Amino acid sequence: MSISLLENPQHELIQSNYGLPFKSFTFRGIDSDKKIPLHWHNHIELLFCLEGSLSVVVSGHTFLLHENSVILINSNTIHASYSPTMNHVLCIQFPLAWLRTQIGQGYGQKWLIKLNSSNEITAYDQPLIDKLLKITAVTERQNLNVMEKLELHGQIFLLLKMLMSYTIPVTKNTTEDPAFLFGTEMVSYINAHFQNKLSLQDVSHHFGYSSEYYSRSFKKILGINFKELLTSIRLNYAYDKIINSNDTLEEIALAAGFSTYRNMYNSFVKSYHTTPSQLRAKEKFK
Repeated sequence: MSISLLENPQHELIQSNYGLPFKSFTFRGIDSDKKIPLHWHNHIELLFCLEGSLSVVVSGHTFLLHENSVILINSNTIHASYSPTMNHVLCIQFPLAWLRTQIGQGYGQKWLIKLNSSNEITAYDQPLIDKLLKITAVTERQNLNVMEKLELHGQIFLLLKMLMSYTIPVTKNTTEDPAFLFGTEMVSYINAHFQNKLSLQDVSHHFGYSSEYYSRSFKKILGINFKELLTSIRLNYAYDKIINSNDTLEEIALAAGFSTYRNMYNSFVKSYHTTPSQLRAKEKFK
């Protein structure tokens, strides 16, 4: 089931780069065990796999990108990703408001962009692949000058023109879908309270549901269970703190909502196949 979260104050905030109205960057899965947990933002996100592979979860469905395959994630769609192998990926994020000024206000209301070549790359996709390779070449230049920024801007406009050939009509207003409303409430509440002591019973009681009904609905709508999502969100918070702060590992564990450091340690090793201290040590030598 596809869930589109149209209004949610807990969405990820994305800042553009190079002073352009969109964000274009590449990353290499050197840390192949790092996961990006379920999240959403109002940007439209395009992922193009240049090398290796990237596993992308969109509304509970998993797609494996390989070399030259691409997927587009429409605005406010729950998604996650992880790298099963070393990889090299181009990511382009278009702000919703800006995109609508370029391709029309009907986006998200009358039509969406359906682009997913994870199963098969066809001859129809080749011009798009060539364009994404050109965008990658410009994106990876260091400290773009004015002419290079204009070149990137122009390539993005040509990309948008190509993406218009992948549009499909919206057949149902997702804001009227009960699953949309239920999913929005669930994930918003967990994102806002993950640092606190939180249980399935607490959340289901907050929304006036029985634990059994809440658990079944959660799994059906999001594709994972309550504990998996809560742990994923907490681990992502901890991962960033381990790399970007001087807080002790015990302090990070408690701030992330884990009851003890040992609890975080066990979940961390299971998810990332390394220990928190090993991760911190490795990052210091980069």
